[in-house]
Amino acid sequence: MVERDGWYYLFIGPRNGYDGTDVFASRDPFRFTLDDYAGHVPGHAVEVVTDGQE
Repeated sequence: MVERDGWYYLFIGPRNGYDGTDVFASRDPFRFTLDDYAGHVPGHAVEVVTDGQE
């Protein structure tokens, strides 16, 4: 899960086959629903990293 600007993004995978991660967005880090679907990333076990810059 990643937090940015008051939004929490949950990454779930694999979805729709081996290479797929779904993303859900919510203001509450303890509550996500199917209505919170934000998109799909074509990758297996996607990780979010930062290089120290915004």
